[in-house]
Amino acid sequence: MLILGIHGGRHPDHRDAPEGFSQHDAAVVLIRDGELVAAVEDERLNRVKHSNAFPREALRWCLAEAGVDIEAVDAIALNVSQAAAEIMALRASGDPRRPRRDARHYFAEPIAAALERAPESIAAKLHFVHHHIAHAWSAWIPSGFDEALVVTLDGEGDGLSGMILEARGGELKLREHLSAGQSLGHWYRRMMAFCGYYRFDEYKVMGMAPYGDPSRFEELLASTITLEPEGRLAFLGGSSVEISAVLELRMLQEQGLLARARKRGDAFEDIHRDFAAALQQQLERAVFHLLGHHREASGLSKLCLAGGVAHNCSMNGQLFYADLFDDIYVQPLAHDAGGALGAAYALAELRPDRAHLRHLYLGPEVETDDALAAILDRYAPLIDVEQPEHIEARVAELLAAGEVVAWVQGRAEFGPRALGNRSILADPRPAENRDRINALIKKREGYRPFAPSVLEERCAELFEVPEDRRRHPYMITVLRVRPEQRERLGAITHVDGTARVQTVSADDNPRYHALLRQFAERTGVPALLNTSFNNNAEPIVTRAEDGLATLLTTDLRYLAIGDLLIEKRPMEPAAIALALAPRVDRQHKLVRRRARDGAWTCLIESTASGFFGEASVPISAALYELLERADGQRSLSALLGPEHDPKIIGAEVFELWSRRVLRMGGPS
Repeated sequence: MLILGIHGGRHPDHRDAPEGFSQHDAAVVLIRDGELVAAVEDERLNRVKHSNAFPREALRWCLAEAGVDIEAVDAIALNVSQAAAEIMALRASGDPRRPRRDARHYFAEPIAAALERAPESIAAKLHFVHHHIAHAWSAWIPSGFDEALVVTLDGEGDGLSGMILEARGGELKLREHLSAGQSLGHWYRRMMAFCGYYRFDEYKVMGMAPYGDPSRFEELLASTITLEPEGRLAFLGGSSVEISAVLELRMLQEQGLLARARKRGDAFEDIHRDFAAALQQQLERAVFHLLGHHREASGLSKLCLAGGVAHNCSMNGQLFYADLFDDIYVQPLAHDAGGALGAAYALAELRPDRAHLRHLYLGPEVETDDALAAILDRYAPLIDVEQPEHIEARVAELLAAGEVVAWVQGRAEFGPRALGNRSILADPRPAENRDRINALIKKREGYRPFAPSVLEERCAELFEVPEDRRRHPYMITVLRVRPEQRERLGAITHVDGTARVQTVSADDNPRYHALLRQFAERTGVPALLNTSFNNNAEPIVTRAEDGLATLLTTDLRYLAIGDLLIEKRPMEPAAIALALAPRVDRQHKLVRRRARDGAWTCLIESTASGFFGEASVPISAALYELLERADGQRSLSALLGPEHDPKIIGAEVFELWSRRVLRMGGPS
């Protein structure tokens, strides 16, 4: 039986979705007879972070990867409830006097358009799955727990912010649901605005929290959530939304704090670090209160956790070390992309088994052999290519010598973490590696920590874990670094003595395991610093050309793809840009506007919401004229005329490429 799971918007373009309806992190999965054979977030293909458009590229890729067309698919599971689907279809009708649009046909239309089929042939296959039911199935089925407490917590989906369910006898039974007004996700996101962070920035606040003193704001933030009997949470003003809209601002004003709120781009002060620490503390306090009651009331000793709040790795670490549950499974795809998986699981009639999600290497495979050679040939003026006898040994030598290496192998990971197939790697020991990669490659805040990958069989040497609970393959839980290892592992040990760990087994990823083993043989350290292979302007790389773009626009020097080691030649940024072919992708458009004084302004504008990239970027008139003629085939140098200054144009283009406002590729 073939089942597609789909999460995302139904529009072909990116939109700032209305509050309360989750469309971001669009994704598609394909299950064949219970086996997950293909899964990818659309952002990895369309290159727009947190994409909320209809995931047409992901849909096409999943079908192609499985070698089937849509006619062979038995069922299509959508991560949206029947009730919400009907409401959206009704609203889309516009005039209430018109005939009501059928929800199945309404949601079949974008699928049919992406595949050039008739909507009627798609509509009969559609099944609607409530947002939080999908989250629940996504966590329970791969947990391997026959019986468990299943909890979902996020911002909001299908009108709810969470569910508490019991898994028994092959069924999920609802214990309680949390309304949108009880949303811990909304509360956390709205409150963190004081630190200058907004949508999609929650993990940054979590990383900042260990630098602060929670006692400064403990009383203030504790007053916003009352812990009531039976695990209930009561928000000040009756709603987590109302707190942010009115009451939290009033409270800050009363304490003279509003003027100290950070604006995006401002420097961080101790007051922001202390606020983040208290916010994290109160989130954990609320979650432990909720879970503690339902653990006792249900009698269930195992926990499955999903929903965006479950991506709070620090909270997960506190749960791991607590005595509350005997075992915990946190869905590594806890965010909304995991809803595509959960919706498909809900139809698949599976029993809980960890084999259903043994690993996450489920996305597109990087090019190899002749296809890769053809790509590299187009970049030949910019790179040197080596084929060492053993790529793992060669890269281990470079890492041990202090180099930073991008590592691209096999199929891309499904989800928000790079787990050794699309990674930037470094020696985990020198603390300066953390600052070096943050500043020169990732181009992000200097306080942000990096995760370690460690040989699974040696995890307990470096981290405080029992031998029987040493498998942590998804970077979803913060573990304590052993005190005697903290100074030694300076690049991956956070300020509070913890690390967000990924264990690597030879069964799950033999090549990455071999690289770790080679590094351990040279250094005695069975771990590497591992961060996602991207800069701050784009999703994690997928294909070889994505990797080359990041190599050439950052201070990286080495990139390993398959058996090949690529070294960037030392060149000025303008010279790099001049050697490549520019193009404006489908997410952007060239715009020229005339002001009242008659002057022209030239821009590259995003066709997406401002949440999905820079909305409008000014460019020179000279570059505007060149881009009008650009075809993605001719190099920038070939487009220039005698009136252009190559250095000025090249520098402008390189800057825009670094921000992914423009795309560049090897000329044909």
